[in-house]
Amino acid sequence: MKNSLAYGFGITLACSIVMMILHITGFTTDPEKFMTGLIILGPLGIIISITGLIMGMRSKRSESGTKGFTYGQAFKAGIFITLFAAIFGAGFNVLYFKYINPDYNETAISWTRSFMEKHGIEESKIAKKEDEL
Repeated sequence: MKNSLAYGFGITLACSIVMMILHITGFTTDPEKFMTGLIILGPLGIIISITGLIMGMRSKRSESGTKGFTYGQAFKAGIFITLFAAIFGAGFNVLYFKYINPDYNETAISWTRSFMEKHGIEESKIAKKEDEL
């Protein structure tokens, strides 16, 4: 359990560091860079998560030693690593969206508005969609 907790926290920490770097460089605060930030964050988040899961399961396998490491034990380790990463990640998201970058939604809406304007959508349709949000 300690192993799963450590690797779950490690996944969250690595993803949080990437998110903070993107925040500092303006990829989550500037509507012009917003989509680029999402394109960077998506694949990196997946790579970090898969790497953390693999490393966590290998660590758990090496702990079991000569007893063997069954598929069920690997599955259980993966589930717990993912569970702890999700719990820690939810905590980081609360901090990030409430205190660090409370204007994230406005940035996303501004990017969406500029995207629609670039593609020739009428102002009345854009305003209608904004009212729906």
